[in-house]
Amino acid sequence: MKHTLAAIAICAAAPALAQDRMSLDQCVQSWDAVFGLTGLPIAQLQVDVDSSGWCVIQEGTFAIEVASRIRVDSLKWRASEIDRLISDGLPPRSIEIYGERLGVLPQTGDPVYDYLLGLQTRETEVDFGVSARWDGVQNAVVVDEGYVVFDETNRIDVTGRMEGVDLTDMASIQTSVGTMGLKSLELKATFDGWFEDYLALELGVAVLTKPDVAPEVQVAGLQQHAVGFIAEFPDAVLPDVARDALSAFIMDLPTPRGTLQVQLNADPVIGARRLAPLRFANAEQDQRDLLEIVLDGVRLLVTWSPTRE
Repeated sequence: MKHTLAAIAICAAAPALAQDRMSLDQCVQSWDAVFGLTGLPIAQLQVDVDSSGWCVIQEGTFAIEVASRIRVDSLKWRASEIDRLISDGLPPRSIEIYGERLGVLPQTGDPVYDYLLGLQTRETEVDFGVSARWDGVQNAVVVDEGYVVFDETNRIDVTGRMEGVDLTDMASIQTSVGTMGLKSLELKATFDGWFEDYLALELGVAVLTKPDVAPEVQVAGLQQHAVGFIAEFPDAVLPDVARDALSAFIMDLPTPRGTLQVQLNADPVIGARRLAPLRFANAEQDQRDLLEIVLDGVRLLVTWSPTRE
């Protein structure tokens, strides 16, 4: 459990004002350390360091489970206080990771089928990046930059801040699980087909569960249910303009075309303590009253700018 928490924190934590230049030993050891924490076999890839002090892997493929592998054309990273990770399995103070043309390769055991799936996967590879840091004074993890680029017209950008996060040592990490929470989040997503390509199949299989009802009818019912649910949100949490925008976006699913922007702020943070009333809720409690308790101090602003009428 403690290794799982550390691995999660590594991805979320981490750029002080200036990143350290990485040595080749640090690059190799940090790569091995991440695999050690996740329990995956260490991928024996060529890890180098460039002239700017970035760790670099070119054209790498490595396993993430028995049935699939990850392929990436270029992966680079650097961090400050990377020895925390290498020596103690703790998140570094800061980290930057950038990748180009990342894709997941299914492994069926049939070499011909795997080859053909690999060709298909090339059309769905993405670029990504994350730059994040842990502020040990304020016990906050700040994501200064995060993005996924599918192609020129499909992209997700996100920044955010979590508070109550103490990454001093493993005991502190485990203790802060109960206090950490989301303080702020800004998201901008441009939709021009990525929802259908990457989410629709998995999401549809999970929610379209009535074989005797046409999928289109089920989708319409789910949309109406979702719109009705957000109508219950207090005005202080979701103003009318934001509610209308979010409702319009929902009604444009599963083929949205346009730009969605979301800004969330919470005081106190959204975490285990805030969500505790949901665990003890009963069927007799009014949904609006429960939402007012759980969402007190949360402000959610939404805009949806469709590119089609």
